[in-house]
Amino acid sequence: MIYGKINSLKMKSGRNTVCIILVFSLIVTFSSCMTTKNYYESPDTYNFETPSKITQIELNDGKVIDCDNKIIKFETDSDSVKYIVINSYVKGKEYKTYWFKKRIPVSDILKIHSEKSELNIRATILLCVGLAAIVALFVAISIGMHNMNFKMGH
Repeated sequence: MIYGKINSLKMKSGRNTVCIILVFSLIVTFSSCMTTKNYYESPDTYNFETPSKITQIELNDGKVIDCDNKIIKFETDSDSVKYIVINSYVKGKEYKTYWFKKRIPVSDILKIHSEKSELNIRATILLCVGLAAIVALFVAISIGMHNMNFKMGH
């Protein structure tokens, strides 16, 4: 019964409008142009107030700490010494989780490797408008062919 109403001739323009809205929503949702950049900074120039995703920390002694799947926080001690706190965990037997905490003074850090994602708004808008124009062109062609076939049939 509902399918019959939706499929009726009265609802044809409504169905087409809903389809166009759904296609455009899908285009906008999945067509963002995102760029990911990897870079490194010294701890002196690193912005601890608005940090980006830290991938590695390189220490003065040459040791490199991989920061994937780790929780990183920034703390300042009572002596105004800045620390990077790395929290990691290991899953043990019987569903137990063991947490490890490592505090590294910022003075011991040579480089902080980070990853930053940026959204390219111009490219996203251009892509969405282009795809919407292509969809509109196909809809116009199909409506034109339908009207041509309808006129030829009568």
